[in-house]
Amino acid sequence: APPPAPLPSRRNGAAMEEGNDTIEDMLSASGYDEEVLNASMDAERDVLGTTQTARSSIDDFSLANAIQGLNQAMLLLSIERRSAYEYAVRSNSRVVELETPKERFLRHANYDFWSAAQCLAF
Repeated sequence: APPPAPLPSRRNGAAMEEGNDTIEDMLSASGYDEEVLNASMDAERDVLGTTQTARSSIDDFSLANAIQGLNQAMLLLSIERRSAYEYAVRSNSRVVELETPKERFLRHANYDFWSAAQCLAF
């Protein structure tokens, strides 16, 4: 009997293309919207701390200033508006930091501190 065919590797472009087509077909058949799926995957990468490309659009100094501005904007919100967020931070700040990174809200609001603060406190 002939030896089994080698498994496709990541270096095999045709196999990768075929795999991607299969995944796209499966997603299409299941009714998932590609943009929604990609946004979900990006959010998951943020939670896991694996996405660096989004952070590269702004330097570390500007990001630190943006976070400081967001923190100040949060203090300007009404106590009622920010009470749930503050309670969550007091209860488990690490989970809040992982699941709702301030950088994500700033990027979403194009670094508008006030808009990001309103979204974060929602």
